[in-house]
Amino acid sequence: MSDDLMMQIAHTLASLDRRIARLEVGEAPASSGTAGTASMTASEILTAIKTVDGASSGLDADLLDGSHAAAFSGTAHTHTGYVGTASYTAADVLSKLLTVDGTGTGLDADKLDGLESTAFVGTAFYTAADVLSKLLTVDGTASLLDADKLDGLEGSAYSGTAHTHTTSGDIITTNIRMAGTAGLSLRDSAYNRVAAFLEDTTANFTVGGTAFGTNALGTITAYGGLDIKQGGTFGSALIVGGSANITGNTTIGGTATMTGGANVGAAIDTSGTATALVLKQGGGTILYTDRTSAESILSIGNGRTADGNAMIRLVGDTTYTAYGVELYRNAGANGSTAFFHRGTGDLQFNTIDAAAWKVLTNNALRLTIASSGEATFTSPLSIGQASDPVAKLRPAAGFVLADAATRVISTSPYGFVFIICTSEVSVAIFGATGATAEISDPSNLYTVTKNTASSHNVYVESGSLILQNKRGGNRTYYVFHLGITGAA
Repeated sequence: MSDDLMMQIAHTLASLDRRIARLEVGEAPASSGTAGTASMTASEILTAIKTVDGASSGLDADLLDGSHAAAFSGTAHTHTGYVGTASYTAADVLSKLLTVDGTGTGLDADKLDGLESTAFVGTAFYTAADVLSKLLTVDGTASLLDADKLDGLEGSAYSGTAHTHTTSGDIITTNIRMAGTAGLSLRDSAYNRVAAFLEDTTANFTVGGTAFGTNALGTITAYGGLDIKQGGTFGSALIVGGSANITGNTTIGGTATMTGGANVGAAIDTSGTATALVLKQGGGTILYTDRTSAESILSIGNGRTADGNAMIRLVGDTTYTAYGVELYRNAGANGSTAFFHRGTGDLQFNTIDAAAWKVLTNNALRLTIASSGEATFTSPLSIGQASDPVAKLRPAAGFVLADAATRVISTSPYGFVFIICTSEVSVAIFGATGATAEISDPSNLYTVTKNTASSHNVYVESGSLILQNKRGGNRTYYVFHLGITGAA
């Protein structure tokens, strides 16, 4: 039952109670034409009222607050133009507000702190690039931003990348060190490289392009490699931790240290100083050259602190790849020295010009081979060895003389002459002391007189010892002359 209906019933019952009360006290109705109602009970009065109750009965109970029932809705009535409680939700209210939401609605919810949306920047536009573009419009000197400075200093406190230095007034009192893989090149006004100290801590250090010119460099230290393209002059030391490639003339005034090896394509010149050229391996010197006055010295193994073998090897073929020729010195103060020759080619000790070849032992002359080929021994000559005590001395080759032809045996007609003629197997021995004397002639075919017929003649003429063939026809001879040195 609705609240309206309950209120209507209560109001009707109250009115009925007032009427009943007046009847109980004996009050007569306004148009009393009948018997009084003093003896009627409430039930009888109610029954009587119901007989006339209804619309247009004129009774106040027929009205609710003076209005008939037609002025009110029944319990099953419906309303139009109203929203039920089931539909009256927050989502429904929000959806209706959104239909009128927007600028100019007059609602405070349409604003942020009383400001329209046009007073703010949207998130889509508030980017780093947008902020930067706006800062750039006011960036520059005197902007008062610290970003306009480097460590609090204006740009005028620094030099630009294209700046230049004059030859005086720009003084650098500390080292300039390149931290990355780049090298450092300092040049003079003629574009020649000049520097007091160049250092590269990582990769190869390249000195190339224009030559150094006449200006001397100081110490160059390259912890990696060093590539010198066109050479130059190093006034002090050259220190290379890796390999060094030198393709130009290079003058080193101080010590050159190359721990990674060196590929030198041109001369290393130390003639401008008194410093020797020293090549070291494993901390020891393996090549040392020096020059004082007219002397020039090449020393291998100089500066040893312990005994060790030393050798020079020459390789000139792909068969004997270790060495073709080797000069070998065994270790120790009294180590032996050997000269090794590989292959079947000739081993020659040749004096190109008219020079004698001399052999010395214990620093004394023992053998001299003159440019003419004559060999002179200054000590007794022993032929043979303990295992074969028979002395063997033979001429290398014979020669042929036609009939009446002659040949000079020696220009020093002193000593002994051994002659063998293989054409008829004859042998003779002669002694010569300025003239000849027959010592032995078993075949009786030899004389000491020139032009003796049917003989082999050995004689002295014009200071020379001569052999003549007067036996007729061609004859083959083998001759050995054992001369005497210093004969008058």
